[in-house]
Amino acid sequence: EHEEKLKLFCKEDQKCICVVCDKSQDHRSHTTILIEEAVQEYKNIFKMHLELLRKQWIDILKFKSDEEKKAEKLRSETKIKRWKAECEFEELHQFLNQEKQILLLRLKEEEEKILQRIRENLTQLDEQSSFLTQLISEIETKIQQPAIELLKGVKDALSRCQKM
Repeated sequence: EHEEKLKLFCKEDQKCICVVCDKSQDHRSHTTILIEEAVQEYKNIFKMHLELLRKQWIDILKFKSDEEKKAEKLRSETKIKRWKAECEFEELHQFLNQEKQILLLRLKEEEEKILQRIRENLTQLDEQSSFLTQLISEIETKIQQPAIELLKGVKDALSRCQKM
């Protein structure tokens, strides 16, 4: 502004000023130092900040690396758990399938036994029906016979009737 060379640094306004500005009303009560001193002071301040920033950056990189390791560990553990779950369910599936086959076989065997008993009962009933049909026919014929013929073998015929 005064076309003077900037030689001073105003600490309050944090800007470079010339000697004329330093004497002005605006900066008279302010602390000013030579630009070279300000440069050295701020270099030291920046170096201190730079050191802290680098430490924060290293901490962040380490934290990021730790988080990536956690994520990889989690993926690995999850993969193992998934594989175990699939194996366990496959084993359960096989077990249940075996149990199903055993149950179905038992049901089939039970059905066969019951059907065999029913067939035997039907055969026996057929035999009894046939015997009864024959006996009824004989009794009907006997009833039609004359008295002497009717009374012949009456004991045997009554015995067969009473067995039923």
